[in-house]
Amino acid sequence: MERAGEASPRGGAPKGGVARQKGACPPSPPPPAGRGRGVAAAGAEPGGAGRGLPRMAAGRPFPPRLLLPLLVLAAGPGSGPFHVHGYFPEERWNPESGLRPPRVTIAVLARNAAHALPAALGALERLRHPKERTALWVAVDHSVDNTTAVLREWLGGVRGLYHRVEWRPMEEPRWYPDEEGPKHWSPSRYEHVMKLRQAALESARANWADYLLFLDADNVLINPDTLGLLMAENKTVVAPMLDSRAAYSNFWCGMTAQGYYRRTPAYLPIRKRERRGCFAVPMVHSTFLVDLRKEASRALAFYPPHPDYTWAFDDIIVFAFSCRQAGEEPGGLALALALGWRWLWAGVGFGLALALALGWRWLWVGVGFGLALALALGWRWLWVGIGFGLALALVWPWPCL
Repeated sequence: MERAGEASPRGGAPKGGVARQKGACPPSPPPPAGRGRGVAAAGAEPGGAGRGLPRMAAGRPFPPRLLLPLLVLAAGPGSGPFHVHGYFPEERWNPESGLRPPRVTIAVLARNAAHALPAALGALERLRHPKERTALWVAVDHSVDNTTAVLREWLGGVRGLYHRVEWRPMEEPRWYPDEEGPKHWSPSRYEHVMKLRQAALESARANWADYLLFLDADNVLINPDTLGLLMAENKTVVAPMLDSRAAYSNFWCGMTAQGYYRRTPAYLPIRKRERRGCFAVPMVHSTFLVDLRKEASRALAFYPPHPDYTWAFDDIIVFAFSCRQAGEEPGGLALALALGWRWLWAGVGFGLALALALGWRWLWVGVGFGLALALALGWRWLWVGIGFGLALALVWPWPCL
């Protein structure tokens, strides 16, 4: 038995087309003038013969309801509902083009980094992100080496490759008035660095950047796909884990109540890559990506510090506190000492809700909570529990305390 649409050896018309059987449905009326191309494209020919349609057995009618799907299938590849060829231009469907890559601003802050710049800038150039969708924000200050000259020469060679270049050199003065040496971080140096990072953040926002990558001048991104990997995490602030010859890296796993580094068992397994993934940590610094499309990014700032900030005057700690405030703020009196006393009333409401629902014996939960925090984080947290009880005592009789 021949297959439908099989050509004859002499190159004639296909044999075995759908012929009208005795007793079968009458042929469809011819299409209106000027609109028959759509049927012809499906393989139907005048006279009822169709190419590519299955041949019916003798004496069996061809079901009319199968005609349309068979015609669509017979049209061949490139046809059907996802690729329509209409007679009129407005009937034709063309697929939309893909999205353009996101706009990225890379901020580089350098001081006395001439020895590290060739490796860091070479790695920056090799990042797999279109340079026409990348802007550079580069600042140098208080350098006593050749940092300014190295950066000026490099920017002169790549300026035409990138979408925009903002260059902020500062050759004088070469030191801070209150510093003891180039490696000393004095209060005026912290303040100046915070202002520079804030200027880079505001510049990226003003130029409608989608992402802002902070890159220290001595950090080398050896993986050219770093930007794409960070973007794929879809986080407001995310950082690549940087290696060093020691245990030092660009993240903390723990932070004290005063905002300083606290050693935790979780740090070394991540640092040694025994645990892999993306982890929530209280601090990232040096090199990190900020997603400016996120609503929470609008509250991020380096300078001035948050009104409730009472920790050390340090740019990385200030930004970590800003990230905490920009996220979902956990309510409760336990955060009063760390985040400001406006949180006191959140703890009061929590205690009252427990008391009304479960009985006044739950009042001592606050004191126990304070003791637990004191043992874990330091005895200044003991006053959290005492404050919890005092706040309730202001509302209810003193015997409740």
